Amino acid sequence: MALYPLRLVKGHVFMEIGGKFWLVDTGAPSSFGAQESVVLEGKTFPLGESFLGMTVGELEGYVGVECAGLLGADVLAEFNFVFDLPEERAEVSESDLALDGVEVGIDFFMGVPLVDAVVRGRQRRMFFDTGAQISYLQSGEFESFPLTGTFADFYPGYGKFQTEARMVEVSLGGLA
Repeated sequence: MALYPLRLVKGHVFMEIGGKFWLVDTGAPSSFGAQESVVLEGKTFPLGESFLGMTVGELEGYVGVECAGLLGADVLAEFNFVFDLPEERAEVSESDLALDGVEVGIDFFMGVPLVDAVVRGRQRRMFFDTGAQISYLQSGEFESFPLTGTFADFYPGYGKFQTEARMVEVSLGGLA
């Protein structure tokens, strides 16, 4: 088991590895970086220079944080993690990790974790995407939730876009 510094910066989760920030993005199937590889828990992972055409320079522009790259599902799936944002640390291990709290089952779709969430009493399968600042739902029923404004976001291969943002209560593992 290894411990790494973990930071929430500008709404994004970053793990510090070798003195450099790496965006932790369970929603991205592939990792990439400004260097040829990254070493995590003693294992070396080769990296591409981009994902769907997005380079580290573009990623930094979108998130507003200088970073070495993005850790996607291809690297993250090799380990078990405990992300403790209040304590600003990540526990990383190839073995099981002890954890107090609520256990939430996870399935995978194309390497991206799926969880069962409850919205308005209805269970929904949702991506668990640590790289996203907000969650996305497509349904007219959410127009009754309070509009909080618009939100600027990005997606590799697509670029920047604006979307309406609404305050919607979501329950995960019985916790709202």
